[in-house]
Amino acid sequence: ETQLHVRDGRAGEDAAVRMKLGLGYVIGSCQDVTAILAAQILSDVLCGSNHAPLCRAILEGGLAEDVILSCGDDTLQPWLLLQIQNFREEDLPAIRDTIRSTLASLCDGGLDHTQLEASLVSLEFRLRERDFGTMPRGLAFTFDILSSWLYDADPAARLSFSPVFAQLHEMIAQGGFERLLRQMMLENPHMAEVLLVPSETYDAERQARLQKEMAAQLAAMPQARQDEIVRAQQALLAMQQTLDSEQALATIPHIALRDIPREPAVVPSELLEDGALLYHAIWTDGIVYPVFYFDVCDLTAQELPYASLLSAVLAQLPTERCGAAELQKQLRLQMGSFSVSLAPCAHYGSAQDYRLLAAVSCSVLEENLPRAVDLAAQILTQTQFTDHGKLLELVRQLREGAQQQI
Repeated sequence: ETQLHVRDGRAGEDAAVRMKLGLGYVIGSCQDVTAILAAQILSDVLCGSNHAPLCRAILEGGLAEDVILSCGDDTLQPWLLLQIQNFREEDLPAIRDTIRSTLASLCDGGLDHTQLEASLVSLEFRLRERDFGTMPRGLAFTFDILSSWLYDADPAARLSFSPVFAQLHEMIAQGGFERLLRQMMLENPHMAEVLLVPSETYDAERQARLQKEMAAQLAAMPQARQDEIVRAQQALLAMQQTLDSEQALATIPHIALRDIPREPAVVPSELLEDGALLYHAIWTDGIVYPVFYFDVCDLTAQELPYASLLSAVLAQLPTERCGAAELQKQLRLQMGSFSVSLAPCAHYGSAQDYRLLAAVSCSVLEENLPRAVDLAAQILTQTQFTDHGKLLELVRQLREGAQQQI
């Protein structure tokens, strides 16, 4: 186990509550696809929401603002990374104790097997759906192939999952996830700890140290070596500013205009329910993608930020019929995805006229559609906002995510 102190910080912030802790665990080999997928399921069960057991233990103790557990699977040695965000230095011993005691309790007392099944169903749905957003499928498949092929493993290991999921279902019944949790996180000697300590002066100190080191190197460097570096830099700049020759440009693959169809692909569309339903009959391998739109043009400028916040916290809070943890479980069992967002949509034929809509979207197997729609309606109409402490947790995590993006 190693510990590395890295100093970083943002001017104007309270440095006392900005410490961050990272615990990294090597979990095996890129060839062990079963272990990698099991680690992804464990990540979701332990820290998939604020109500997951490891998150809950840290947050309810008031020890930190956010807990994230992620799995990196595109390296020779895949890893789990546990991140504890924004805490005070005096809480570090309690955080370490809470992590260890919570993991030990889950190993000894058992994980929630229904939650394991729900996370497994959700992961299997996503892998079978293969929704890569705007990324071309072929490119995504290439990355999947390279994640094992680069390390002399089976190139097709990440392309077929049916046998692996059969093993994972057996692992749940036989206590395999508890053993894996103990092996990967609780008793894993191949791990590292990184502690980030905030400092508002670190950047200036680093720049001063770098300038001093560069001045010392320059003073000790012979003039001939200095002239050589200057000439190399001038040659690089000249090369970068020189236009490529016609012969070089001709080697770049390109698409000719004749290769592009003149007419766009036709998307079959049909208006049903007196125009209230726009239906697209497209082959989607048995997956339905319903989107519900609500006109929110009447929101004032002062209300818009709260509408954005509302869209982020829906499905994270309990409803009248369902606790928050049970709701997360049902979302994983019934849907592949669920999201709420604000979407300005242009009127057909007029790019200047638009309406602001709240879009509620999900992906679901066709046979699960009625249950999924009922669950979506429950979230939209019965969410309870009375627990201000839980709301504050979510707001702090959203703020931290926005700061990290910047």
